[in-house]
Amino acid sequence: HLDIEAIEWLEGFLRSYKGAVLIISHDRYFLDKIVTKVVHLEFGRSFVYNGNYSDYIIKSEKEYEVAMKHFEKQQKEIAHQQAVIAKLKQFNREKSIKRARSREKALEKVEVMDMPMIDNKPMQLVLTPRVVSGNDVLSISELSKTFDTSPIFSHMNMEIKKGDKVALVGPNGVGKTTVFRMILDQMTPTTGTLKLGSNVIVGYYDQEHATLDTSNTIMEEIQGTFPELKNGEIRNVLAAFLFTNDDVFKPISSLSGGEKGRVALAKIMLSKANFLILDEPTNHLDILSKEILESAILN
Repeated sequence: HLDIEAIEWLEGFLRSYKGAVLIISHDRYFLDKIVTKVVHLEFGRSFVYNGNYSDYIIKSEKEYEVAMKHFEKQQKEIAHQQAVIAKLKQFNREKSIKRARSREKALEKVEVMDMPMIDNKPMQLVLTPRVVSGNDVLSISELSKTFDTSPIFSHMNMEIKKGDKVALVGPNGVGKTTVFRMILDQMTPTTGTLKLGSNVIVGYYDQEHATLDTSNTIMEEIQGTFPELKNGEIRNVLAAFLFTNDDVFKPISSLSGGEKGRVALAKIMLSKANFLILDEPTNHLDILSKEILESAILN
């Protein structure tokens, strides 16, 4: 939840820190600047790589390719030996049977490699607006907000056109989320105007996931928002967001931040939204899910 300035300060502090540091983070750029070693936990095992995050990606991919080649070579050799043994047994002669047994014993002593595993089940996110908006999406003119007597911001002017990808940046507490609430008509400006264009349908991703009803299961959350969808369709969509089998009956209250984020993204994908307002959408997502979200937004 740190703003950019605070992250930069932390990077500088950690780089000059003389002790040891152990970090859990889904921030690729932060890890690239700070770490000199990566320990990757997956499939109940740990793998250690020297270097930063980018080095780890390159090394782990090469390692996987090499391991896969060794595995395939061994599998080929085992299949060949099994075919030879089967043929020798077909001859049904004592000499052939002895040779077959000898090969079987040799094969039993071979330490069979496990197939190298890779996490090939990423979240599948495709954002396709079902309703086309006009070219003018949002117009903000001379917007200001004051709480009691404390002015938050004033003279804000902004035009957003169809296809724009706009970042709202600034330190914590300057009113970024306040602007979002005004666009969503959840808060009234002190002065100024906000106007949505024709056929604009807003899809909102809330970093606190307050748009999710914690008393629902995942299935109930989607059913309640999209009653026209059949259960099979809902299950297919949730499977694309890595919720399979009985996972769909998990209560939202029991989900991790990342899981709640995936449910919220599933709802946005199913909606008719053509103007996405995303408040810290990557906060709880793992690195692979972030890359998928980036790709979906770019497309």
